[in-house]
Amino acid sequence: MRVRDLRRSDIEYLRRFHADSGFLYDCPDFESPLLEAALVVVDDADTPVAAALAERIIQLSLLTADLKPVVKMRVIRLLHERMAARLSAKGYHEANCFIPPQIAVKFGRRLERSFGWVRNWMSWAVHF
Repeated sequence: MRVRDLRRSDIEYLRRFHADSGFLYDCPDFESPLLEAALVVVDDADTPVAAALAERIIQLSLLTADLKPVVKMRVIRLLHERMAARLSAKGYHEANCFIPPQIAVKFGRRLERSFGWVRNWMSWAVHF
């Protein structure tokens, strides 16, 4: 086995791997301009057996002064609308935020109710 860059001819194999996995998320877009790297493990016949894709994602951070709750919500709404438009114009279709545990439940509910956010999967990180 060896690792090489993704080739167009690999895509049908990878789509099949995705479909066979049974996971309920969209198959990656192999043509996305946000795809930074795509590596494929192939067997001795150069047939794909696995792949890893690295897609750019957006991580949002919020920094505010100590504002009254009603003012803070207005500020967040203004930022939310403008940031969504800006990122959409750049080709992004999703943004993520990582909320500190001490405010995650309450602030997460606020994001869901007020702005249509959905709870995402748990996250792990690797540092290079």
